[in-house]
Amino acid sequence: MKNKLLTLAGALALLALLGHFYAKPLLAQVRAALISNIDEPGRIPYTAALPISINAGGNFAATAPAVPQNKRLVITFVSGDFGGASSGNLTPLNDLLFYAGSTLRGVALIHENQVSQSTQIYFNAGEIPVAVSLASNNFTGAHVVLSGYLLDCSAAACAPLAP
Repeated sequence: MKNKLLTLAGALALLALLGHFYAKPLLAQVRAALISNIDEPGRIPYTAALPISINAGGNFAATAPAVPQNKRLVITFVSGDFGGASSGNLTPLNDLLFYAGSTLRGVALIHENQVSQSTQIYFNAGEIPVAVSLASNNFTGAHVVLSGYLLDCSAAACAPLAP
């Protein structure tokens, strides 16, 4: 009887010793599975074809919808085509400027009446992204497409952008 009791006590001590060293890494692995990645670019994809308004001087502005509450918009690619310029191709110095209110957030280069560029431009919740070109050509048609993704900022995970 005494022999069985000592064997049981030894087995319990061995289990306690093994549990001390192996339980913590096992619990850490379980906790890692419960964390979600709110910054995953594919979680909330974003694409917007912007309506263009052309003024009398040939300049234009394209306005995207306001960024939804508790989100941050990350623009990763800009494409567009600017047709019907009466004075030929735009000069390479004409840019597509991206604003949030009066704050410049990014630039895409227009080359031979087209833009096709990878970029990284951020807009906070409630901001309205606006693309502006100050080209002096008289456009008869233009379109701009923004592609990227939205970040979930509902748990205060997104720090405010500096102006």
